[in-house]
Amino acid sequence: MKGKLIILSAPSGSGKSTIINHILAGGLPLEFSVSATSRPPRGNEQQGVEYYFLQPEEFKEKIQQGHFIEYEEVYTDCFYGTLKSEVEDKLESGKNVILDVDVAGGLNIKKQYGNNALLIFIQPPSIKELQARLEKRGTDSPEVIKDRISKAAYELSLSKQYDRVIINDDLTKAIQETTVTITKFLNNSMKIGIFPGSFNPVHIGHLAIANYLAEYEGFDEIWFLITPQNPLKKKTDLLDQNFRLSMLEKSINGYEKFKINTIEWEMSPPTYTVNTLQKLRIQYPQHEFVLVIGSDNWNTFHRWKDYQLILKNFKTLIYPRRGSDRIYINHPNVNLCKNAPKIEASSSFIRDAVIQGKDVRFFLPSGIYKEVVDADFFKNEEIDEKNQLSQPEGM
Repeated sequence: MKGKLIILSAPSGSGKSTIINHILAGGLPLEFSVSATSRPPRGNEQQGVEYYFLQPEEFKEKIQQGHFIEYEEVYTDCFYGTLKSEVEDKLESGKNVILDVDVAGGLNIKKQYGNNALLIFIQPPSIKELQARLEKRGTDSPEVIKDRISKAAYELSLSKQYDRVIINDDLTKAIQETTVTITKFLNNSMKIGIFPGSFNPVHIGHLAIANYLAEYEGFDEIWFLITPQNPLKKKTDLLDQNFRLSMLEKSINGYEKFKINTIEWEMSPPTYTVNTLQKLRIQYPQHEFVLVIGSDNWNTFHRWKDYQLILKNFKTLIYPRRGSDRIYINHPNVNLCKNAPKIEASSSFIRDAVIQGKDVRFFLPSGIYKEVVDADFFKNEEIDEKNQLSQPEGM
């Protein structure tokens, strides 16, 4: 099996090399890839240990011969680069490789290796603190420090393109966060938000909440757990499950952090969240699963089957819903999305509106409104409008 590539980048003086040294000493299955440079050694740096030190002309010759995965001319005749021989042979033999490269170089390597490479950006607490660190290091002239600070501002603007940004304001904490991130990557481990629901039909509220969770709550992916039949709801209120699945697929298409899971379709009814979570953990033991529910569902959580077992064995994240402002949490595995926006939309509202002939296309994801309106569910003449005009359901 081919090895994996871990790339650490940062503005000069951010503590990247110190973190890498601690990571390598910590016992993770990693081999350091020594970069090449055309600058002269500093202090006690040794050939083949910190860098491969090449003369500028020799470096340029290797560029022409295609020996580098990436390289950059930082200053005139001052090159840095990653030799293919330092990486490819190790990866092909199944070894995991950790690289210390500049920001632009890291992005170039990621383009070549895709999901087999993890990009980590080590960020200083501030530009002011970075300058203080460079001055304290005492290895550069004031002119060089000024250039490094100018470059750092540009490099910080590229940090959003990295897979993970770790702020080094506390070295011990930064080392721990980096170690955990790399370990999860090597083990194919992800933090996944389990977002259960009937999606009857899916609407913009579902997508907005999931989008917030993915971007602000540290999830690698959000799995829409589409249930064929909620034990607490009437079957007659549900659109066909394959239709609901199709609408959801079309709605999330193109966003890599959103996935659909139909594990409950394979389970004997009635399906309960506690059983589903346990089955997911068996199937994907490398992942961390967090149950995501609305505050309205949290207020009735005590009615869920074996809810104590869920709280004991899984983390739960609650997002705010309209009408559920008073949220009481007294369990270490339960947290609240305090800053999440409250989305005023529900599937029951949309179904009622369609039955009444209202045009609510902007409550639905782009491209599925006509399909929802034309669904066989709404052509059933036996629909009891009085029963359909129900209380807004949970997402």
